Amino acid sequence: MILHSFLYFIVRAGNGIFTIATLAVFTRLLSPAEYGVYALVMAIATVASAVLFQWLNVAVGRFYPRHLVDPDKLMAVAARGFWAATAAAALLFLGILPFHEVFGAAPPLVGILFLITVALGRFTLALQVANAQSAPVRYGMLSWAKSCGALLAGFALIHFGTGEQGALLGSLAGLVFAVIAFSPNPQMRMVFGSVDTRLSAEMFRYGLPLTLNFLAIVIVDLADRFMIGSLLGVAYVAPYAVAYDLVQQTIGPIMNFIFLASFPAIVRVFEMEGDEPARVHLYALGSRLVAVGLPAAVAFGVLASEISELVFGSDYRQDAATIMPWLAAAIFVGAFKISFLDVVFQLRHATKYQGYIALLMAAVNIISNLLLLPHYGVIAAAWATLAAFLVGALASWIVGRPVFSLPNLGNVFWGSAAASAAMAAVLYELPSSAGVMWLSAKLALGVFTYAVVALVLDVADCRSLLKPGCLND
Repeated sequence: MILHSFLYFIVRAGNGIFTIATLAVFTRLLSPAEYGVYALVMAIATVASAVLFQWLNVAVGRFYPRHLVDPDKLMAVAARGFWAATAAAALLFLGILPFHEVFGAAPPLVGILFLITVALGRFTLALQVANAQSAPVRYGMLSWAKSCGALLAGFALIHFGTGEQGALLGSLAGLVFAVIAFSPNPQMRMVFGSVDTRLSAEMFRYGLPLTLNFLAIVIVDLADRFMIGSLLGVAYVAPYAVAYDLVQQTIGPIMNFIFLASFPAIVRVFEMEGDEPARVHLYALGSRLVAVGLPAAVAFGVLASEISELVFGSDYRQDAATIMPWLAAAIFVGAFKISFLDVVFQLRHATKYQGYIALLMAAVNIISNLLLLPHYGVIAAAWATLAAFLVGALASWIVGRPVFSLPNLGNVFWGSAAASAAMAAVLYELPSSAGVMWLSAKLALGVFTYAVVALVLDVADCRSLLKPGCLND
């Protein structure tokens, strides 16, 4: 378990490096208005891909452990579902094309949006299969190829004067390259014979509520950008988008790699041994999420100005630094909800509750933005996101308690909070600097401080990591 977590950590750390590099390059080559368009188009593609493909991706991740002996049966159903969703996407975008002037988008931009939507759906499916197969190396190669390809292709195209369209085509190139290079079946060949209709219906019933949940989560993540663009102007989207993407692609993956390494084992234990053994695994998952995610969010908040100065172009820094502490708190709460509190709904096949809660979150986010954005500016979008995730986490905890009794993480949280406070005090007292070496040294000292206090308090049973053979657990 710990070895798999470490491998996923390496994957996510690499993705974080690529994300930071991409933000550093794009915010120096694109104006805020150009980056705003790029961010909005990618947001639309993410929403469209969620609507069309997410039901299939989450169903494959959940049902693959049942079909380890005969995965071709499952993948035949998945292939048919993928091409059906692709056909629906084509019809949707062809229907939109005659009205492109209403949306203020040229036909080439609509075409790029369609291709990114489909490529994103196929790429996410490849990631789900790799995770379900417990293949973190292939998962990492897919992720790194996508991120590296998008960075290199985007840089080249923007350098030759293509602006935001170059950045979008770079993202498309990264997705396509990753699937072709590292997916076992990049063409997703469809079997034209019969497929298991019962399995197909079961996967659809399982995946549809989760699609609504994922869509609502995406709305919470991305509605801010549309509302900022509508109420404040597209140029204001850029600093919010870069701040959000940096925080999400740093704190989110740090917690997500723990979930990715743990979830398949939790499902197998639950299916084979029942509630109590699964609850033991859930305690380990929740403890690690808190022990790693909380200090990461605190460090991001304390060092927001220095991180912004180092990563972003000069036109983005001030607003991004103001927003990031609030976003760090929001991403931590949201990632904990998704990776721990919502697992009970997936185990019990009660995913409809996730959809209801996600819709509540989306409503809180949109209403908060409408009320606060005109008066407080871009920072209000970060407040709205934090409010939505807090409401969602509380709702998941209340609704999930009768579904499956989660282990109590109170001691872990308070111990991690104490260690995070000690770390924050040390970071706050050290002098500021925009240099990468000094920032790295501060982070190292902060991590050391947190680790020492966490060991003293035995946060998340971390002393057990010092025992011989723990990596084989």
